[in-house]
Order: sequence, then C-alpha cells, then structure tokens
Amino acid sequence: MKTECFGVIPVRKKEGALEVFLVLHRSGNYWGFPKGKKSGKESPRETAIRELKEETGLNVVKFLPSSPLVDEYSFLRGAIRVDKRVEYFLGTVTGNVSLQDAEIVAGEWFPIEKAIMQLTFPGCRSLCEKLLHEEITEAI
Repeated sequence: MKTECFGVIPVRKKEGALEVFLVLHRSGNYWGFPKGKKSGKESPRETAIRELKEETGLNVVKFLPSSPLVDEYSFLRGAIRVDKRVEYFLGTVTGNVSLQDAEIVAGEWFPIEKAIMQLTFPGCRSLCEKLLHEEITEAI
C-alpha cells in the first residue's frame, strides 16, 4: 500500500539562531513535523498549509525558496506493508500555538541542533541536518 502526505517544516530565527517547530504525534507517540493527507483536490502546498494550521494553529508567512524535502520510508500496519512518502515545505510561520488535541500531544520550538536529537525517526533527523548546510537563515 502506498500513501503520500504533505507538511511544513516551520522555521524561525531567534537571536540569530535557526529554530524549528516540532510536534509530538499522538498516534505513534513520535516527534516529527506537522503533516497530513490531501483533502479533495488540494495541491501539496495547500495540504501542508491546512495541516500546519489544524495541528498547530500556526500560519505560513512565506515558503523558503528551497525545493521540498522528501522523506520516504516503509512500515508494517498489521500484516500490510505501507510505503510512505512525505513532502515537506520549508516555511516561516506566525501565530499563537494552539495544538490539535486529537492528534498532537505537545509542540515546541527547538534550536536546530536540539531538534535533530529530539526527532524520533532517522529520516526526519536527516532532513533537519540538511537545514544546517543550506543557506536558509538569510532567507528568513
């Protein structure tokens, strides 16, 4: 079974340092980025914007010019193998955090280095490590 999701990696600059917003997902109890599946005829970006708003209360101010970051992995759901592809857009955000209780246990801003250690899965850690090597702090 193949599944596809879209999300936003929320970033900000605080005191000159890059921070990312992570959420603790209730289903699976893991730290990651806000994401979800398309609804209707949404575009990938529209899905990412909606999921960010629903899960965190945050709004995208602007997308950063980098290409979407992709995380692909497989897991078993019972006896069924699920191949998952998640496309993340990098974006600066605004608003007050208001977590979606049904899906999100916690959410927090982390300095990029701490975020890498906080993220549960290697794929997301790898995406976060890429941010260290991109020149995005100037774009924020």
